[in-house]
Amino acid sequence: MNKEIANKIRKLFNTKLILTIPKQKKILIYDKVKSEVLLKYFAKSDTEILCTRYEELNLYCAILSLFTTKIFKFKFFENYLSKYISIVKPRLIITMIDNDPKFWVLSKKFNFTKTCFVQNARRLFNPEEISLLIRMKREIFIDYMFIFGNDYKIFLSKYFFGKFLLSGSIINNIHDQKNTEEKNTICFISQFGAINYAEKHNFEMPDKKILLFLRDYSKDNKKKLIILDNGKNSDKLFHFCKKNLNQCDWSIHEKKNIFSSYKKAIESEILVTADSTLGYEMLARGKKVAFFSTRRWPNGIDYTFGSPGVYEPNGSFWTNYFDTKKFIKILDFLYAVSKEEWENIISKHMENIMIYSKNNKIFKEKIDQILSQ
Repeated sequence: MNKEIANKIRKLFNTKLILTIPKQKKILIYDKVKSEVLLKYFAKSDTEILCTRYEELNLYCAILSLFTTKIFKFKFFENYLSKYISIVKPRLIITMIDNDPKFWVLSKKFNFTKTCFVQNARRLFNPEEISLLIRMKREIFIDYMFIFGNDYKIFLSKYFFGKFLLSGSIINNIHDQKNTEEKNTICFISQFGAINYAEKHNFEMPDKKILLFLRDYSKDNKKKLIILDNGKNSDKLFHFCKKNLNQCDWSIHEKKNIFSSYKKAIESEILVTADSTLGYEMLARGKKVAFFSTRRWPNGIDYTFGSPGVYEPNGSFWTNYFDTKKFIKILDFLYAVSKEEWENIISKHMENIMIYSKNNKIFKEKIDQILSQ
């Protein structure tokens, strides 16, 4: 038995069993992760959540699945998902998880429903994922895809078929908080991640090097350094900061929920990131953001500034190289540039990189149209 199958069996033993038969609903949220975002736009009485990570297992659907599953090929869970969808009979299946291959094929399996994914993060594909997309090309169809901007439309249309709708980030669009500036602050968006992944791929090295630079810059320029914790490895981040940042005024902002980092980012005067989605979301809002896009991945992906779009390696607020002189020039520019000049500069890029749709006007109007069909 391979490791993946053993892991699935272990999850099944820890799952919560649901004994009631699923009810028919108008909307089915596929995957519980980030479902709290979507639930802001749908009546609870019209909505069902399909857990796809073994958090819950509906016993009725599971028993039915046993009679159709190819047990020795370990297709039980795929059959379980299909049974669940067949019973709920939703008019719309929607998810915040845009990179699940099981979701990509649902439209062609069920003719009574429409499918929709909402892009929730910056997305590029490594060679292995591209190979999978090519193999699945004839199976993939998503009726509606809400995406960040035109660059992603061009990129994703190579592999996905369906209607692309530019909506920006719907999590970012939820916040109607006005941009504010806590003066003399510089906010770094941390991407410290899981230990095994970080050690294997040296993922955190750019973050560490940028933090050491920001320590010196904030000290020399009398700025308060705020670090936004992403909640994935808080202890490791804290110990690194405690060991290395004592020469400057610094603090860590704890991530309490999916929305808490946005409030702090919006309040900060200047933000710095390597390649985080949150950095681009703040840029879409008109916040001043420095992109030190220096992370190089070993799997054939480089998150250079604006990727998957193609931009110059250096700009007024970004660089793809680790060069402290360029870093200083960028930050000095951001502190000095007027609001009007800044808005003019970023307006040239945001339609392609990520739009901002206040209060998710675009998303809400389109979903209403879909459900009224």
